[in-house]
Amino acid sequence: MTNPAADPNLTPNLIRAGAGIGVLAKDETVFRGAVDAFRAADAESFRRALGLVQIDPDCDLICRWIRVKDCVLRCIELCGPPSGDAISVAEIPLFAEIIAKITGDEELIERLADAVEDRDGAAFKSLVGDLKIERFCHLLCYWACQIHNRLLCEIVCAPAPVVRRSFVAELALAGGGAAHVVQLQANDAPWHGT
Repeated sequence: MTNPAADPNLTPNLIRAGAGIGVLAKDETVFRGAVDAFRAADAESFRRALGLVQIDPDCDLICRWIRVKDCVLRCIELCGPPSGDAISVAEIPLFAEIIAKITGDEELIERLADAVEDRDGAAFKSLVGDLKIERFCHLLCYWACQIHNRLLCEIVCAPAPVVRRSFVAELALAGGGAAHVVQLQANDAPWHGT
């Protein structure tokens, strides 16, 4: 359980996000329009949808809520329903190795980015199958999808038009952290989060 004292804004932000989504969801057409605008990185339409229900000041909170739910649905599309045992903490170093391998290989990282961005289940399952990482399908998908959708939120909630950053470059940057952890583990060095 998260300690609310560690982030005094956590509870108020969750309440504001829930209230905003509740208002947005009252009109199915507006809600669907907001989700479609988010997925299309259409900032003007996204802001307009939020403005219709007067929740524009909470764009970041609303977008964060949508991006998380979108990733859950996208990963079910790409990997199928979750099955088997949950990934354990002891398996996280292996997952870091998988991330480092994928993000360190130009072809693999592009396959991952394209499959997630295009919602291409066959391509995603092919990548996972080729790497023999079926057990990590949902975790890999969710990791990549969160990066993808964070970039979308940057666009749809920006006060002025912004240039869309490269999804592949952001995956590589995030994967660099995983590669660093793998290297530290290989050298049997303690990791201090740096």
